[in-house]
Amino acid sequence: MLLCDRRGSGRVGSMVKRAAVAVVAAGAVLAGSSGVAVAAPAGALVLGPGSEIETQLRSAGVGRALFAQCTLGVVANGPTGRVAITAGHCAPVGHLVGVRIPAGGHRVVVIGRVSAASIPRSVPTAGGDLDVQPEKPDWGVIRFDPGVALAAGRGRVQPTGVAQARLGERVCQQGITTGWQCGVVVAVAGHRVATDIPVREGDSGGPLVDQASGAVLGILSTGGRQGRQSISVYWDLGFVLAQAGGLTLATV
Repeated sequence: MLLCDRRGSGRVGSMVKRAAVAVVAAGAVLAGSSGVAVAAPAGALVLGPGSEIETQLRSAGVGRALFAQCTLGVVANGPTGRVAITAGHCAPVGHLVGVRIPAGGHRVVVIGRVSAASIPRSVPTAGGDLDVQPEKPDWGVIRFDPGVALAAGRGRVQPTGVAQARLGERVCQQGITTGWQCGVVVAVAGHRVATDIPVREGDSGGPLVDQASGAVLGILSTGGRQGRQSISVYWDLGFVLAQAGGLTLATV
């Protein structure tokens, strides 16, 4: 079967949310419209699989930027320390990565940058979304600033290793919008995996895991419907880690 179909109800689109927010450097303070300064709690952050992240798309004026809300997929070990993997279409290389300040309204504290990425072509739709094309791998590497703690496991995602998806396999995925959702693998084609798990904007980059073993199988790229069936499409995690420079999955 097709992993991605852009015709009619079969269109599979980007799972990214977008919002214009105020930007705060890590460790800095920002005066809000109320005149109250809000501290950026960089030292208190602990991020892991399934965490919400904000990735910069473009500037939106002085002290403001358009950010995409995506999901952190996994934490990985690289030659210079730990990094994180998410979907490449969330932001280009060099763009800022942040998290929303608790009770801070539309304000984001910057915690790192996208250091490497493979970004598929995206076509704007009439509804203002982006239709992600599946012909190119979709992954991004995030390198974090000092003081940002990364946890290999978070919540229900406790990685035990990396595995390849199998047709009919029971799987689950974690996203910032839909949370923990489970289903089955309905197609495997090359380095792409399709499941019947419903996903929504903001889930991009989220991890797909084997329900029984906890092994991580892939990173969410796109989602939508084919006829009456929900479809979510992932890039194989082993392939992504190799393409990203021979990274290894962090499990502890």
